[in-house]
Amino acid sequence: HYSYVLGDFCARYYEQMAATTKKDKPDAATVDPSRISSSSSSIPFEIVELGGGRGTNAKWILSYLQERKPHVYSSISSYTLVDSSPSLHKAQAERFLDGPHAGKVRFELKDLSDVAQGTVSLFSKSKIPTVVMGMEVLDNLPHDKIQKTHGKLEQAEVVKTSQNTWEEQFVPLRD
Repeated sequence: HYSYVLGDFCARYYEQMAATTKKDKPDAATVDPSRISSSSSSIPFEIVELGGGRGTNAKWILSYLQERKPHVYSSISSYTLVDSSPSLHKAQAERFLDGPHAGKVRFELKDLSDVAQGTVSLFSKSKIPTVVMGMEVLDNLPHDKIQKTHGKLEQAEVVKTSQNTWEEQFVPLRD
């Protein structure tokens, strides 16, 4: 299941981060294998999920890490769900209110288009390493390219030419 993949990704990110130490040069990082997966390493990090829906993904990831990678779970300083929907924001809070992850989960009711336009900040600057995920947000970004030619809307399509190359062509908008 994809939540296990994401959980493993967060764990690998944490373990690599915990194993990375600055050596001779301030910009050079090397890996110290003795620190990988060490239960004594407790470098805090955060997870931010943009467009957290009802919080299902967050719950699966946190539960997976808690059960299978407890040293990683204990190092999560916060798991923040950011959403612009008041109803989803409420559903997230209800899902985590009294559960085992209640102390880790935070909720931000913010519209990411406001963040993109610079009218609202997402977070203040932090030196804590952060994993940012945006499954549904990335999935729902605009993906069609349209133009208006002679008063008619056209959409871009990528087509294979007779010379066996790819090119963009505009065709009448169909949807």
